[in-house]
Amino acid sequence: MINKKTKELVYKVKPYINTILTSAGAARVCLYNNLSSLSKTLEVAEKEVEPTLKKYASIYTTTIVAKVIGITGSCGKTTTKDMIFHVCKDTFNTIATPRNYNNSIGISFASLQIQENTDIAIIEMGTNSPGDIEESVNVITPHWSIITNIQNSHLEGLNSLYGVLYEKSNIIIDKPGFTTFINSDDDLLKQSINIHHAEFITFGINSSKFKPSLLLWDEEQLPSFIINDTCFILQLPGIHNLYNAIACITVYSKLGIPLLIIAERLRRFKPASLRSGIIFTPYGKWVLDCYNANPFAVKQVLLSISKMKVKGKKIVILSDMLELGEKSVFFHIQILIQLSYLNIQIVITIGGNFAQAHSEFKNTDYQLLRFTSVDNIANFIYKNATEDDLVLIKGSRKFHLEQLTELISRSEVF
Repeated sequence: MINKKTKELVYKVKPYINTILTSAGAARVCLYNNLSSLSKTLEVAEKEVEPTLKKYASIYTTTIVAKVIGITGSCGKTTTKDMIFHVCKDTFNTIATPRNYNNSIGISFASLQIQENTDIAIIEMGTNSPGDIEESVNVITPHWSIITNIQNSHLEGLNSLYGVLYEKSNIIIDKPGFTTFINSDDDLLKQSINIHHAEFITFGINSSKFKPSLLLWDEEQLPSFIINDTCFILQLPGIHNLYNAIACITVYSKLGIPLLIIAERLRRFKPASLRSGIIFTPYGKWVLDCYNANPFAVKQVLLSISKMKVKGKKIVILSDMLELGEKSVFFHIQILIQLSYLNIQIVITIGGNFAQAHSEFKNTDYQLLRFTSVDNIANFIYKNATEDDLVLIKGSRKFHLEQLTELISRSEVF
């Protein structure tokens, strides 16, 4: 039971949370920008603001009646969250973590936004070190949990694929009355996750409770598929987005939303900025997927690009993949090797790991170029790309590859 003082402080702090959630920047940066005001409101020292917010959020969430859906995984968390929100918001009073506020402080902000009339809270939970997911679950415990996949990501903190598995699996509440949704096409998840008390529901493409009975791909690598006699058409390319959609359909069905309504709403879904977004320029059709990158995600999007039909050439722009630990250069070499087997003509990279990979892997069936600035990449695109080309931009936010769209339209770059 929430006591009177805690309830008063929670409601006093909510206006600041509203400001933070509508402002730009990472969750922790927004916290620090409002540190002084929050310190006074919470009546604690500035260094105690963050743990105090988490404490009050965890107390507050014990009083809510909303169904909490927690999402984690190495890839697809944010798109899956956004898809679920897109379909649910017209049927249920729904909130979701904004942008990728998926650490414990961002989740605290989102949790404090839950109202008495909120039906569903969709909470993305990320991690880059042991204990992060557990800390987030302590802030808000999910009634339903989704694990999209387990891949090589954040290895600097999590050490190995099994470290990733162990950390992500902390989102599961294995108790009666809870539900876990698992990608059963992910071998590590399928073999390692043991659910004894919670309801266990699988999704996938090959073998699961929810899978397509028919699957077709068009020239743009947009999937059409049938589940339970209902046809679904996505406007997002690639098998990785297909998995995200099937995960969502599985959740929607559990919520009781009719499949025909789900199909119509998913057909109208568009991804958040920088996540599989498509724009048309005088220098080709651009696929913008430059919010983050890990080996699995890069390989998946490269496969999709290689299968797309295009009149001109295919150009791929890649930045370093981050937080991969001691095997970082190895993973970058693997990407360059994979590209040798794909229908891609020009590969441009930026970053020290790819630079080292270049020196160790020289025999390519494509033109391999390395640049040290986004400006230089923009100049190359201006001089060499045509409107018939297909350009993929895939990388981590640290390299600001999204700036290419601005630079290419500015005359001083040319």
